[in-house]
Amino acid sequence: MQYFLLLENNRKGIICNMCNYYKVGEVSKIFKVNPVTVRRWCKSGKIKAKKVGKSWYIHRDEVILFEDIKKKTFLVDEKT
Repeated sequence: MQYFLLLENNRKGIICNMCNYYKVGEVSKIFKVNPVTVRRWCKSGKIKAKKVGKSWYIHRDEVILFEDIKKKTFLVDEKT
């Protein structure tokens, strides 16, 4: 897959984080949901994402965090 470079400014200069971001389609496959659902999560702020043009990009750490939250929610729902 082709990725463009996501650049972030920090005190040390500009760094490239292209490998640390997932596209909506990749996240939808991870969570086994429709890409529209992932876009809805991004728009609502349920998962932190960056919008570049018309595309959303989700940081790897956010996907891991969101996955942990979903697992905990599932466990709570299962117990009740």
